[in-house]
Amino acid sequence: MRVRETLALLLVLLGPASVTAQVDTQIRPRLSSVMVPDYPGNVLAFFTDLSTYGGCSVAYVAMPPSGCLLIRDEPATLHLAVQWTGVLPLRLVPVGDSLVTLIPRRAPKGVTAWPVAVRWPGPEPERNADGSFTLSGTQGLAFRIDLSGLTRSLPAGEYTLCFRPNLLPPRGVRWDHHDECYTFELVENDSVASRLELLRRRGVDALARYDCKGTLSAADEMLGVDPSSAVAYRLRAAVAELERRHADAVAALMEASNVLRSWGDKTLALIPEYRLQLADGLDDRRIAIQLASEFSLLGQDETWICR
Repeated sequence: MRVRETLALLLVLLGPASVTAQVDTQIRPRLSSVMVPDYPGNVLAFFTDLSTYGGCSVAYVAMPPSGCLLIRDEPATLHLAVQWTGVLPLRLVPVGDSLVTLIPRRAPKGVTAWPVAVRWPGPEPERNADGSFTLSGTQGLAFRIDLSGLTRSLPAGEYTLCFRPNLLPPRGVRWDHHDECYTFELVENDSVASRLELLRRRGVDALARYDCKGTLSAADEMLGVDPSSAVAYRLRAAVAELERRHADAVAALMEASNVLRSWGDKTLALIPEYRLQLADGLDDRRIAIQLASEFSLLGQDETWICR
C-alpha cells in the first residue's frame, strides 16, 4: 500500500489534521503576502507549518480556543521559508546570532526568556561577505524554528509568538513589517489523555518518515497507557501493511474495529456515530486486504516500504 494511502486512512482514525503528501510537512502551509507599494509586482511570501500537525489536530484532548495545542516535552519545529519574487535583490541579515526576530504577543505572566532556536534544515546556504543571505526571484531560504526547548521549560498556558525575518529591502523600497504568528496552548502531559495524544503524534510523525520501528514503539507505549487504544492498533495495522504482513494487518484492523464498537477506548474523543463510521471503515479495509491477499492483488513496490 502506498504511504499516501496509508496516511489518508490513518487520518480517519487519528484526527482531522490536514496532511499533505510531503513526508516532513505536518499541516498545510499558510501563505501570507506583502505587496510592496514601490514595486507592485513584487511579493514577499512566507510559508509556515509546524511538526506534529501544528498541534492543530487532536484525538484525545479537548481542542483549546486557539485551535492549536502543544504538550509538555513535545518536539515541535516551525518551518519557515522566505521567497522574494521581485527583480531587485533582497537580503536576510543576522541580528545578533539569529536571522529571525521573536516577538511574543501573549504568554503566561513572568515569562521573560525564550528557549527558541533557529537552525537550517540542511547545509547552510552560502553567505555574503557581511554574513547576510541574498534573496532573488530564483533563490529563497528555508529554516527551522525549534520550539522543543519551550515545551520542555516554559509554564503551561496560552501563547502567541510572532516571527519576523530580518529582511533588508532594496534601496528605495519600503514596506510595513510583516510577522507570522503562531497561537497555541501548552498543556502538561500528566493525564492519560495528554500522554496518549503525545504518543499518537509521535507515532504518526514516525510513520510519515517511514520509520516503522518508531511507529511500533509509540503504539506499544500507547497500549501500555491504555490496553484498549484503537489508535495503537491502527498504527500497528499500518506498519504491518507496509511490511507486507497482511495477516497481522487484518488482525490489528479487527482489534481496532472491535475496540471502537465496544467503547473500549473510552479516552478517545469521538461521538457515537463517528465511532461506528470509523469501525465500518476499518472493517471495509480489513476485508479489502483479505481479498487482495487471497487473489495476489497486493503489489510489491519496494519504494513504499519501511526504512
